[in-house]
Amino acid sequence: MFRILALSFCALVLCVPINSFAISDLHIAVDSSLSIPFRKIIKDYAQKRLMIITADFKNSDLLSADPEKGHHAVVSVVHLGQKPELSGVPFASDKLYVCIAESSPIRELIGKHDSLNTVLKIAQKHSAFIVPSPDNVMGNIINDVVLKLCAGRLVKVKDFENLGRAAIESGAFVILPGSIAIQHESAGLNRLFEVPQELYPEIWYSITILENEGINQSREFVKFLFLGEINYSELGFYKGA
Repeated sequence: MFRILALSFCALVLCVPINSFAISDLHIAVDSSLSIPFRKIIKDYAQKRLMIITADFKNSDLLSADPEKGHHAVVSVVHLGQKPELSGVPFASDKLYVCIAESSPIRELIGKHDSLNTVLKIAQKHSAFIVPSPDNVMGNIINDVVLKLCAGRLVKVKDFENLGRAAIESGAFVILPGSIAIQHESAGLNRLFEVPQELYPEIWYSITILENEGINQSREFVKFLFLGEINYSELGFYKGA
């Protein structure tokens, strides 16, 4: 009987894909240097949305020490009730950066406060995602949209709308807030797509969903991650103090 159970368990394990994920999964890539306040706000973010974190922050140093995983820990977040197939997928990336869009109402709110705790509360209220920045101890904050780009590549556009259109026109998977997303449903909501470098030498990036509420519900905002260094001034984003 024990042998039968053992064989069944092995068969089950072999059927589960390793390092695979679906669009319906929610993933947060976390820099291993995250401070405790930033870890807390991400945990709160997941808890309020009935998600679970499948890789604990305590293991971030171990994950980042693995040469195959690079210098970043990856935290996988999935809906409660789903089968978590990820225990930490390696991302070959540079530091994590996000920024606040110039049109975001959070920009003015944060500009009036110097306290880290106050900034965290404002970000939490607006469901903003925070990661540290090397030249700004409070990090940069976004409430509109974030893209995950390969290091060393720039998308040379002047404002948010053009950024989204450039991504779609280049064949990349991207979801944009509001009417822009509805206009471009044909871009494909069920696939990840990496623009071939040889076809688009100046626009080369792969994009991963961070929050998919906009797909299944009102399409309000779907957030992405910047992976790699971005020329914020050309993108028209506010980088912070």
